[in-house]
Amino acid sequence: GSAGARKKSGRPSGVRSDAGPSPLGLRAPLRLRTFAPVATPLSLPGAKATLILSLSMTVLGVAGVAIGYGELTGGAMALEAPPGASEAAREAAARLEEGLRGDPIGHALGAANLVVSGLLVLASFMLTLRRKTALWWAGQAVAANALFAIAKPVARCATLLPFAAELVALQDDPTLTTFPAETVTAMMQGALAGWFVLEALILLAIYFILFRLSRREAVRAFVTREAPE
Repeated sequence: GSAGARKKSGRPSGVRSDAGPSPLGLRAPLRLRTFAPVATPLSLPGAKATLILSLSMTVLGVAGVAIGYGELTGGAMALEAPPGASEAAREAAARLEEGLRGDPIGHALGAANLVVSGLLVLASFMLTLRRKTALWWAGQAVAANALFAIAKPVARCATLLPFAAELVALQDDPTLTTFPAETVTAMMQGALAGWFVLEALILLAIYFILFRLSRREAVRAFVTREAPE
């Protein structure tokens, strides 16, 4: 080649040296910097389980607060017969609404629902903020809601079963008149009690899962890691 040809550099393409040329024209040795990967919060052990626990408690708590407010203020007890219903159905709806609005058990149930559901929302916020007492609050909130789930079907049966005849009349189904009134009323009471028990069992299963989740060692380690007071 010609005398003016440049020498090829042994440096890999796209790699820059941290040091420039020295005063004597010699290049400093190539130094490559390596950076450790930054851990995201969700990549920490127990972070995803804590997020699921917090979100579940928030959803259950907000729904419970809304239902409890409706029960306490009577908004959930507004009943109307369907359009085109018979006079008997409209009268049954009026009697049922009047009975539910004046029932002290229903109002007490709504107030209790507000309290225990508010505990779920409070515990979920404390989990999000990673307070040291967050898991204690979560355990108390889940236990309180589990007890409420057991008491709720009993209270609802005491409130609604006496109005089973009105509920049957509210169906406004002519085929029900072919059966004895006592039989249809008993069937309605059984259906109501079965539904309330099934609802309680589903809620108890959910609260059991949340309780086990809050007792995981990974969740405890994540919440208590450098957690504020």
